[in-house]
Amino acid sequence: MQIRPATAADAPALAAIYGPEVLHGTASFETEAPDAAEMAARLARVQSHGWPWLVAEVDGAVLGYAYASQFRDRPAYAHTAENSVYVAASARGRGIGLALLEALFTAAKAAGFEQMIAVVGDAAGNTASLALHTRAGFRPVGRLEGVGCKFGQLLDVAYLQRSLCAAYSASSRSGSSRTPDQVMPQCRCGPVTRPVAPIDPMASPALSTCPSRTSMRERCRNAETRPKP
Repeated sequence: MQIRPATAADAPALAAIYGPEVLHGTASFETEAPDAAEMAARLARVQSHGWPWLVAEVDGAVLGYAYASQFRDRPAYAHTAENSVYVAASARGRGIGLALLEALFTAAKAAGFEQMIAVVGDAAGNTASLALHTRAGFRPVGRLEGVGCKFGQLLDVAYLQRSLCAAYSASSRSGSSRTPDQVMPQCRCGPVTRPVAPIDPMASPALSTCPSRTSMRERCRNAETRPKP
């Protein structure tokens, strides 16, 4: 297996890998599969920032890809990446996803990133992605409930995080826990503290005005039906 930077010539393979996940899966919250031209444009945008997009090639065929891009657009997020990793259905269970992630860590660090976030769609059903990221040293840091609606289902999103700084990564792999006010080890950006902000109940909207999860689920179920493979 060869892991290398993606090129525009890989766009058809990228579209072939990702398309079925959009049309028939719940890991991606897109609903229309991008074609090769769109995947080429996405690849160009990522690489234009100097961010890594890698592919795994076996016997001349691209069987998976992974890339890292800035987690959010605002400048203070400049050292934090969000990853995306997909493996062709026919090639799963062969260690391709883990190999891509491990190569991505090195490439993302070289691009200036120090933290990596995994945003896992369908947190209840996407156990394979959760297991992959846990094996690669990520730890769960949050969950958004019912924020996705696809194929008539309400879907949760899990957030996982891994530092690209060796000291923090080693401690997270060993299962140690950290409180929000602890200082993370110094990396290029320097120590980062996470104080707990006080909550002002007067600033929060009344929850009684929000639809219940049951009514949201019913709306979602009525809005969409799963397309046949």
